[in-house]
Amino acid sequence: MSAAQFLIIALCGAFGYWFVSKFLKDSDPGGDGDANKRPPDPQGQHSDDQFGGWDREQWQQQKRQQQTSGDEPAAEKPAEWHEILGVSPTASLDEIKRAYRGLISQYHPDRVDGMAPEVRALCESKSKEINAAYEKALTKR
Repeated sequence: MSAAQFLIIALCGAFGYWFVSKFLKDSDPGGDGDANKRPPDPQGQHSDDQFGGWDREQWQQQKRQQQTSGDEPAAEKPAEWHEILGVSPTASLDEIKRAYRGLISQYHPDRVDGMAPEVRALCESKSKEINAAYEKALTKR
Protein backbone atom coordinates (compact mmCIF):
# COMPACT_ATOMS: atom_id res chain seq x y z
CA MET A 1 0.00 0.00 0.00
CA SER A 2 1.41 3.33 -0.99
CA ALA A 3 1.58 6.34 1.30
CA ALA A 4 -1.07 8.14 -0.75
CA GLN A 5 -3.52 5.25 -0.38
CA PHE A 6 -2.85 5.08 3.34
CA LEU A 7 -3.41 8.84 3.66
CA ILE A 8 -6.71 8.64 1.76
CA ILE A 9 -7.93 5.78 3.96
CA ALA A 10 -6.96 7.66 7.13
CA LEU A 11 -8.69 10.86 5.97
CA CYS A 12 -11.86 8.98 5.00
CA GLY A 13 -11.89 7.28 8.40
CA ALA A 14 -11.44 10.58 10.20
CA PHE A 15 -14.17 12.23 8.11
CA GLY A 16 -16.53 9.31 8.72
CA TYR A 17 -15.94 9.48 12.45
CA TRP A 18 -16.53 13.23 12.46
CA PHE A 19 -19.69 12.87 10.35
CA VAL A 20 -21.21 10.22 12.59
CA SER A 21 -20.36 12.05 15.79
CA LYS A 22 -21.62 15.39 14.46
CA PHE A 23 -24.75 14.56 12.46
CA LEU A 24 -26.00 11.17 13.55
CA LYS A 25 -26.12 11.66 17.30
CA ASP A 26 -29.15 10.45 19.15
CA SER A 27 -31.53 13.25 20.01
CA ASP A 28 -29.27 15.50 22.03
CA PRO A 29 -30.65 19.05 21.88
CA GLY A 30 -28.02 20.46 24.21
CA GLY A 31 -25.13 19.03 22.22
CA ASP A 32 -23.24 18.03 25.34
CA GLY A 33 -23.40 14.31 24.62
CA ASP A 34 -25.17 13.46 27.89
CA ALA A 35 -28.73 13.08 26.58
CA ASN A 36 -28.84 9.32 26.96
CA LYS A 37 -26.75 9.02 30.09
CA ARG A 38 -28.50 8.19 33.34
CA PRO A 39 -27.15 8.15 36.83
CA PRO A 40 -26.17 4.65 37.88
CA ASP A 41 -28.91 2.64 39.54
CA PRO A 42 -27.62 1.73 43.00
CA GLN A 43 -29.70 -1.46 43.19
CA GLY A 44 -28.79 -2.57 39.67
CA GLN A 45 -32.43 -2.75 38.57
CA HIS A 46 -33.81 -1.69 35.22
CA SER A 47 -35.25 1.75 34.87
CA ASP A 48 -39.01 2.15 34.45
CA ASP A 49 -38.80 3.45 30.89
CA GLN A 50 -37.64 0.04 29.68
CA PHE A 51 -41.15 -1.22 30.38
CA GLY A 52 -42.97 1.77 28.90
CA GLY A 53 -43.25 3.70 32.16
CA TRP A 54 -44.58 0.71 34.12
CA ASP A 55 -42.72 -0.98 36.84
CA ARG A 56 -41.63 -4.56 36.31
CA GLU A 57 -44.51 -6.08 38.29
CA GLN A 58 -47.17 -4.22 36.30
CA TRP A 59 -45.57 -5.28 33.04
CA GLN A 60 -45.37 -8.94 34.08
CA GLN A 61 -48.97 -8.89 35.32
CA GLN A 62 -50.17 -7.49 32.00
CA LYS A 63 -48.29 -10.21 30.10
CA ARG A 64 -49.82 -12.92 32.34
CA GLN A 65 -53.32 -11.54 31.76
CA GLN A 66 -52.82 -11.56 28.02
CA GLN A 67 -51.64 -15.16 28.08
CA THR A 68 -54.50 -16.40 30.25
CA SER A 69 -57.32 -14.39 28.69
CA GLY A 70 -56.45 -15.38 25.13
CA ASP A 71 -55.85 -11.82 23.93
CA GLU A 72 -53.37 -13.13 21.44
CA PRO A 73 -53.51 -11.44 18.08
CA ALA A 74 -55.70 -13.30 15.64
CA ALA A 75 -53.78 -15.49 13.22
CA GLU A 76 -53.75 -13.99 9.78
CA LYS A 77 -54.71 -15.93 6.70
CA PRO A 78 -51.55 -17.22 5.06
CA ALA A 79 -50.59 -15.33 1.94
CA GLU A 80 -50.98 -16.92 -1.46
CA TRP A 81 -47.85 -18.11 -3.28
CA HIS A 82 -48.02 -15.33 -5.85
CA GLU A 83 -48.27 -12.68 -3.11
CA ILE A 84 -45.20 -14.06 -1.36
CA LEU A 85 -43.18 -14.23 -4.57
CA GLY A 86 -44.47 -10.85 -5.74
CA VAL A 87 -45.78 -12.04 -9.11
CA SER A 88 -49.22 -12.22 -10.68
CA PRO A 89 -51.23 -15.45 -10.37
CA THR A 90 -50.86 -15.96 -14.12
CA ALA A 91 -47.08 -15.43 -14.15
CA SER A 92 -44.98 -17.56 -16.44
CA LEU A 93 -42.55 -20.14 -15.14
CA ASP A 94 -39.60 -17.87 -15.99
CA GLU A 95 -41.12 -14.98 -14.03
CA ILE A 96 -41.72 -17.25 -11.06
CA LYS A 97 -38.14 -18.55 -11.14
CA ARG A 98 -36.73 -15.04 -11.46
CA ALA A 99 -38.80 -13.79 -8.51
CA TYR A 100 -37.85 -16.83 -6.42
CA ARG A 101 -34.14 -16.45 -7.09
CA GLY A 102 -34.23 -12.76 -6.26
CA LEU A 103 -36.07 -13.28 -2.99
CA ILE A 104 -34.09 -16.31 -1.84
CA SER A 105 -30.81 -14.52 -2.52
CA GLN A 106 -32.07 -11.66 -0.40
CA TYR A 107 -33.37 -13.73 2.53
CA HIS A 108 -31.07 -16.75 2.55
CA PRO A 109 -29.83 -17.46 6.10
CA ASP A 110 -26.22 -17.82 4.96
CA ARG A 111 -26.18 -14.13 4.01
CA VAL A 112 -26.72 -13.15 7.65
CA ASP A 113 -24.53 -15.82 9.21
CA GLY A 114 -22.57 -13.39 11.37
CA MET A 115 -25.55 -11.38 12.58
CA ALA A 116 -27.71 -11.76 15.66
CA PRO A 117 -29.64 -15.02 16.17
CA GLU A 118 -32.94 -13.13 15.88
CA VAL A 119 -32.04 -11.89 12.41
CA ARG A 120 -30.94 -15.35 11.36
CA ALA A 121 -34.19 -16.88 12.66
CA LEU A 122 -36.21 -14.26 10.81
CA CYS A 123 -34.36 -15.00 7.57
CA GLU A 124 -34.79 -18.73 8.07
CA SER A 125 -38.55 -18.38 8.50
CA LYS A 126 -38.81 -16.04 5.52
CA SER A 127 -36.77 -18.37 3.31
CA LYS A 128 -38.97 -21.31 4.36
CA GLU A 129 -42.01 -19.27 3.40
CA ILE A 130 -40.43 -18.40 0.04
CA ASN A 131 -39.50 -22.04 -0.62
CA ALA A 132 -43.01 -23.21 0.21
CA ALA A 133 -44.51 -20.60 -2.10
CA TYR A 134 -42.13 -21.64 -4.87
CA GLU A 135 -43.07 -25.30 -4.42
CA LYS A 136 -46.77 -24.38 -4.62
CA ALA A 137 -46.11 -22.35 -7.74
CA LEU A 138 -44.33 -25.26 -9.39
CA THR A 139 -47.16 -27.66 -8.57
CA LYS A 140 -49.72 -25.21 -9.98
CA ARG A 141 -47.78 -25.01 -13.23
